[in-house]
Amino acid sequence: MVLTNEMYHRSDGYNYIMSPPLRSAEDNAALWNGLAGGWLSTVSSDDNSIDVEDKRAGQQSFDQSSPGCVDVETRLPIVYAEGVARQRLSLQRMAEVTATNPARIFGLYPRKGVIAIGSDADMALIDPRAHVRVSPETLHMQVHYSPYAGWDLVGLPTTTISKGRVIVDAGQFLGRPGDGTFLERSIAPDVLAQPC
Repeated sequence: MVLTNEMYHRSDGYNYIMSPPLRSAEDNAALWNGLAGGWLSTVSSDDNSIDVEDKRAGQQSFDQSSPGCVDVETRLPIVYAEGVARQRLSLQRMAEVTATNPARIFGLYPRKGVIAIGSDADMALIDPRAHVRVSPETLHMQVHYSPYAGWDLVGLPTTTISKGRVIVDAGQFLGRPGDGTFLERSIAPDVLAQPC
C-alpha cells in the first residue's frame, strides 16, 4: 500500500521481492480507498524476518531471493503515518483493520480485537507525536535491512499490554519467556460464507 513496483528498478530491488508483488502508485491509492470504504477488511503483508543475505541472493535472478518483507515492527506506524496522519483513515478504522477485523476473521473475537469485559486486555498504545527515521539500527528485529530505511514515521506504539500486563514500555521489552499463549485459529464460518 506504500511501496510501488518502481522499487524493483533500484540497485537493491531484490529487497522488495514479496507476495503479492508490488504494484503501481495508482493501485496503492485504490487499496487505501478500499480500506477506508470498507471493501478491504484488514492490513497485512508478506512479513518474514529474512535478513539481507537471503534477499541478496536475488541480485542476479529474482527467483533466487527469499520472498518476504521485514515489516512486523513498522506495519502499525506505517498505517498510522500513511493512513491516519494523511487523513486516509480514521483512528477508529485503523483499529478495525489492524485489530478487530483480523480477530474476527481468525475466530478470535471477542477474546481478541476489542477492549471489553472478558476480553484479554491486549492493546498497543500509540503516541501520535512519536517519530522515528527507520533504519536497521532503530528496529528491534535482528536484521540488517528494512524496505522502509530512511522513511520518517509518526504514530509509534510506545506501550504494549498483553493480558493486562505491560510487556513493552518506551521501547523496552518487559515480558518474560513463556508469557505468550498459542491460540488455535480457524477461519470464522461467517467469513467463509461470504462471496469472494
